[in-house]
Amino acid sequence: MLALSMAVSVNAQSELHQYKYILMPYQFDFAKKPDQYRLNTLTRYKLKQMGFDVYFDNETLPADVASDRCLAAFADVVNSSGFLTTKLTVVFKDCQNTVIYSTKEGSSKTKEYDKAYKEALNEAFISLSGFKYSYKPKKQTKTSTSGVTPAVATTATVAAATQTTPMTNTSPATTVPPPPPPPTNSATKEVATTTAVVTTAAAASQSPSGTTTQQEILYAQPTANGYQLVDSTPKIVYVLQKTQHPDIYIVKGKDGVVYKKDGRWSMDEYINGKLQSKVMNIKFFD
Repeated sequence: MLALSMAVSVNAQSELHQYKYILMPYQFDFAKKPDQYRLNTLTRYKLKQMGFDVYFDNETLPADVASDRCLAAFADVVNSSGFLTTKLTVVFKDCQNTVIYSTKEGSSKTKEYDKAYKEALNEAFISLSGFKYSYKPKKQTKTSTSGVTPAVATTATVAAATQTTPMTNTSPATTVPPPPPPPTNSATKEVATTTAVVTTAAAASQSPSGTTTQQEILYAQPTANGYQLVDSTPKIVYVLQKTQHPDIYIVKGKDGVVYKKDGRWSMDEYINGKLQSKVMNIKFFD
């Protein structure tokens, strides 16, 4: 049984060679702030030591993975701590949100959170001790037409989509260094992790003021306070800030909002005193 378990683990690890990049959040779900206890920095450091090309979800992504997130595996740290013991596991998922590989659970009984989390994380990474990454692409790149967090479908696939996926909040992220999600400048989120695509509709939308505005392809990536929408350059076009209503976002630096109505996302903005409106087909990958 032990030999079988080891064989399964090695086979799962080998799947990581099929991914060109590793994307990970700059703030884990269980953390109260970005890079708390420097766990995110430590996780990326350890992955880089193995040879992975790692990006936070708030960083600007290379063009290939910005348009096809299935080139990346998504790393996260799961916290299953108890009252007296800190327990962490490193989990890798593909762009379909399917678990590729999970380390063994690392634990620590140290009372100081800073030390306990680092000890537990270091122990979890023992599962990958000696692992050396070398990119071995799949014969066929798996693409997705529906989003997940990890992932973003290819630009061609998204452009063909006509159905809007509801926007959902993902874990926050902060900017390091100035923009890395889908795209964030990897979107992200700027990345994300957590990341979405605003697809172009064939027809333009009509604003209340009578002005027609054409939709554009954008990528939504989670940030600490909401999302940032990035084009294929990637360049940040809009920064969305959360409100008390999950379906309403303030557009930073603009006199406008992005909101959901009748199952569709739209943006209303006052330009030169006139209200402009456009429909946004957004697909989020959580």
